Parts: sequence; C-alpha cells; structure tokens
Amino acid sequence: MIFAAAIVFSFAFIGCKGGNTPDDPSESNPKYTYDASTRKYEVTMNDGQKLYFAVVALEIREGVATKLDTALTLISYPNYMRGDDKSKTDEEPYLYKGNVSVPATIVLDKRWTVHAMMEQVCYYCKELTTIELPATIDKISYNAFAGCKQLKKVSLYATLIDDGAFYECSALEAMTCYSITPPRIGNPDFYNAEVFYNVPKFDLYVPQASIDVYKNSDWKNYTKNILPME
Repeated sequence: MIFAAAIVFSFAFIGCKGGNTPDDPSESNPKYTYDASTRKYEVTMNDGQKLYFAVVALEIREGVATKLDTALTLISYPNYMRGDDKSKTDEEPYLYKGNVSVPATIVLDKRWTVHAMMEQVCYYCKELTTIELPATIDKISYNAFAGCKQLKKVSLYATLIDDGAFYECSALEAMTCYSITPPRIGNPDFYNAEVFYNVPKFDLYVPQASIDVYKNSDWKNYTKNILPME
C-alpha cells in the first residue's frame, strides 16, 4: 500500500493526450505539513481546498524509454474504507467535497509532479460535485469515485478507466475527456467492470477530431451525447 514508509513502485505513461487541451494547473507554495515516517503530505491549496499526497516511486515511460523517478500520488485520508462502514475508528475522515482541482505540478519542499491516484481515492465522498484531473494522471483508479452521488462534472485525461471508477455516480451530467483515443473502459482482467453502474447517460465532450472515434467505441453505450469541447 502507498501508506507504508517504503516507496511503492508503480507505472505512469506520459505521452500525447490530445488536442485542445488547457494548460495543466499548477500550484506554487501552498501551506503543507509532511509526515516523514509515512512520506505523506497534507496540503492546503491556495483556494483553501485540502489535498493529500504520498511519495511513490514511478517507472515513467516516455515513448519507448523508461526512467525511475519519485512523484506524488493523490490519496484519501485516513486510510480506511468509508461510506457506511461502522467498524472504522471515531476519527472523522477528511472527505473531498465541492469543486476539486488536482494540479499537475505542485511546489512544496521541491517541485513535484502528481502522476497517480490511489484506489478508492474519493470513495463515498458524497459532497464532491466536480473533479478536474491533470494530464499527468493517466489512469482513473479502481473505485476512484464510487458512491460520489453528488458528482456532476468530471474533466480528465486517461487511457484507462478502471473497474467501478464511477460506480453509482447517479448525478453525473457531463464529462470532458481530452484524450484523442477513447480511454479503455474497465480492466480486461476482470469479467464485470461495472465502471458506470447505476450512472445515467451523460454528455461527453471530446476533441473535435475524435468525435467519430468515440461514437464508434464502447463510450456510445454510456453517453447521451458526444460533443465537441466547448
């Protein structure tokens, strides 16, 4: 798990995500605390939003080459299941809520890149309404937003949306995907992905040049309209 003191190895794939992409957000000199024993940061962004990160080792692939580097992964805090689980401690977990924008880079003790998110990172964050993810996060993790029943808008760059990522996001209205190639929906190693279980069909905004590609992909089964980015 990423909460261990030892560095955990993972993969990030960096490449061209698509056209018409905005500049990835960055955050400079926010307030933060750092726990050296667990290698975790608690960061208060300039807009007051709190985000939690852990330091991980990533094998970053750029084209055909790879390199080992350390980066940040977005985490939930504290590290236990949320929602209706009554076995947890009396400590009230911090739940991501409202409009959350995750920066691509963040300047703390040094300039860090945010390359990943932990599984179930926003699990049952019932007051989360909007999430914006940077191009540096290539995979939407398992159960990332499961149970976020007020989540209405999502912006992302991705090549894979893992199983249960938007499970029971029953208020979802719109998603913006900057990837030229439609992200794969679900992990092929599992039989029943249920990525969009109990999610109404939503409007999907994609690069103009990729509209037909998305319309001929599995995305047509989950969307109401596939439209050019505004």
